[in-house]
Amino acid sequence: MVNAARECVQMVGLDFGSTTTSAMVTEAQIEQNSVTGRMELGHPKVIFQTEPCFTPFLASGLIDHQKISDLLDEWFAHELFQPKNVFTGGTIITGLAAEKRNASAIAEMVKDRIGETIIATAADPCLESWLAFMGAVSYLSKCHDQIPITNLDIGGGTTNPALGINGNISSTGSYFIGARHFRFREGTYLLESYSPYGKKLLEFLNLDLTIGDDIQNKISKILDYYVSGLEAIVTDNQEFFTNSQATSIVQFPFHPAPNSVKSAITFSGGVGEMLYKLANGVELPGKTFYGDLGIDLAYRIFASPLLTRSIKKYIPEKMGRATVSGLALHSTEVSGTSVYISDLSTMPLTDLPVVAKLSMAPEFSDLKHALHLVSASVSGACVQIIGDKNGGIPSISLIKEFGSKLAKEFRSLKLTRDKAVVLIIKYNIGKTLGNYATEWGRLPVNLIVIDEVSERNAHFVNIGKPKHQIIPVSYFGIH
Repeated sequence: MVNAARECVQMVGLDFGSTTTSAMVTEAQIEQNSVTGRMELGHPKVIFQTEPCFTPFLASGLIDHQKISDLLDEWFAHELFQPKNVFTGGTIITGLAAEKRNASAIAEMVKDRIGETIIATAADPCLESWLAFMGAVSYLSKCHDQIPITNLDIGGGTTNPALGINGNISSTGSYFIGARHFRFREGTYLLESYSPYGKKLLEFLNLDLTIGDDIQNKISKILDYYVSGLEAIVTDNQEFFTNSQATSIVQFPFHPAPNSVKSAITFSGGVGEMLYKLANGVELPGKTFYGDLGIDLAYRIFASPLLTRSIKKYIPEKMGRATVSGLALHSTEVSGTSVYISDLSTMPLTDLPVVAKLSMAPEFSDLKHALHLVSASVSGACVQIIGDKNGGIPSISLIKEFGSKLAKEFRSLKLTRDKAVVLIIKYNIGKTLGNYATEWGRLPVNLIVIDEVSERNAHFVNIGKPKHQIIPVSYFGIH
């Protein structure tokens, strides 16, 4: 149950992957949930989305900057995709594309075109895992709130697992298992290229192959290895990843909880979408139709009873578009209306490091250390506040006491308005804590207290401009 809409805002997601690139714009209402009392982005709907297209690469292997620019021009020409209307969202470059040396420049180009309200990041594998889970199975997970779900987002360059229950993600990871580590002349098994990870795998499997070889008789060994790796991921078989080759495919290890190895298994990404077609009796295109191992990998995964144990019972909402959907629909939380802002002119704030997570009754040394890290940061930093010692709602006396401790440290460090001190807390106490911490505005510190936003395990945060006292908050660098 939600109250009447306050205002519609737009959120954008742009995903540049190893194989395909896509964009999505959604519209949602800033409103108050009448059950929880929290502000939220309610009634989201997709108002613009592109058909996935192949990510453009140059002959040198770099991402084609000009073609990406042309794609942006084409998307921005659509009447429903206007950067000036974007409230929040994100751009992510994933998989093998993220490893190109101009990936960060592409991310910055998009950020320059759309504005500082969005995340723009490359090589953030655990964020990709988190987004894919949220885009693919967040609703499904909440509907089956007692069932742990492991989602495997399988694309061209990586497999990104994420484990969650009731929509809350507890573990993420990333592995270089994907469809495009080996490229072929379309419709044949004539090898045209392989990635550095593909090369290492060939060496490990003792497959002496060169460009131009027909490797049809060697494909099974590669696919068997990939499927064994996927089975090791979902069963938490860490021994599989102890040899030198297996270690090289681990971008970020996945460590699910011991009681989750019997979780439901879902799939997203391009290969995941093909798996659900197979489950529905849909025949896939012919061999190497996309010039890679995607079709072969889908058939081989489908033949694994372990990996497909849930494939007909738990069906994701999104598959091939899971990551871009996660960016457009789930990458951002909104604050409550009781925020404290010392200086509105300094917002938005981007790429702020999250330097600590503290209770409101911290050890003095922990608080002092956290604020020293804030003062040492170029433009400031963020500290997540979890409530009282047990993570519960803090009393007014505790808020006053913690605010006084902050004020004392602000004076000691001589913090000024050139460094933003951002405090994020999930309880509705932003204004109260901010006033105590600044001695009712007398201290010359640039303090921003954002309330009613849950903490996450993340390295960075973006803080957008307020809209009717509501502030968008986006975490990235998930770990």
